[in-house]
Amino acid sequence: MKEVISVFGLGKLGCSMLACFANKGWNVIGVDINEGFVDKVNREISPIYEPDVDELIKVNSDRISATTDTEYAVINSSISFVIVPTPSTKDGNFSTKYVEAVVVGIGSILRTKDEYHLVVITSTVLLGDMEIIVKLLEKTSGKKCSVDFSVCYNPDFIALGSVVRDFTNPDMILIGESDNKGGSILESIHRNLVDNNPNIHRMKLHNAELAKISLNSYCTLKITF
Repeated sequence: MKEVISVFGLGKLGCSMLACFANKGWNVIGVDINEGFVDKVNREISPIYEPDVDELIKVNSDRISATTDTEYAVINSSISFVIVPTPSTKDGNFSTKYVEAVVVGIGSILRTKDEYHLVVITSTVLLGDMEIIVKLLEKTSGKKCSVDFSVCYNPDFIALGSVVRDFTNPDMILIGESDNKGGSILESIHRNLVDNNPNIHRMKLHNAELAKISLNSYCTLKITF
C-alpha cells in the first residue's frame, strides 16, 4: 500500500504535483490557505492552469482531497511536500517566510504524532536555509531529526507550461537528505512516479542546496547570453 502524501501549496507547481501523485496511485491531501483553491480541488477543478492538470484531477478525484487544516493533513499523511513561494528580496536573496510558516505548522502537529514523518522541501532555498528549517522542526515538534522524523530537500527542475511532463520525465532528480531512511523513501517515490529512468543524485542537505543554486545560475547565464 502506498503512503499518503500531503502537498502544502496548491499553486502551479504544488497543484501539478498533487495531480501527478494521484495519477500514479497515491492518496493525496492538498493544503493551502487559499480557501478558493481548496474548494476548487474538492470540486474536481484545477485552481491553476497547466496542461493536463485539470484532467488528471478529474480522473483521479477519488484519491484527492484538499483542506486548509494543517493538523488534518499531517495526521493523515506520512510524507509532506512543501512547495510554497520563496520570493526574491531586494538584496537578491530568497525569502523563506512562507516555507517557515508551513514548517512551524507541521512541527507543532508532529509534537502530538507518534508515527514517523518525512518532510520534503521542494521550494527553492539558499545555502544554509535547510539547517534553519531542520532546527525549526525540532524546536516546534520537540523531536529529533533523523530519529523521529526526516527532512529532505528535493527541488524541481521544471518549466511552467510543461510541469506535468517535466515532473514525470525529469532529466535528473536531486535529493538532499538528513538521513538514509528519508532519502530512501523519497527515492522510492520518485522511482514509482517517473515515466523515464533518470539519474537520482542523493547527497547531504547543504550539497543539494549548492547544486540547485549552481544549476539555476548556469541556466540563467545561458539564457542571458
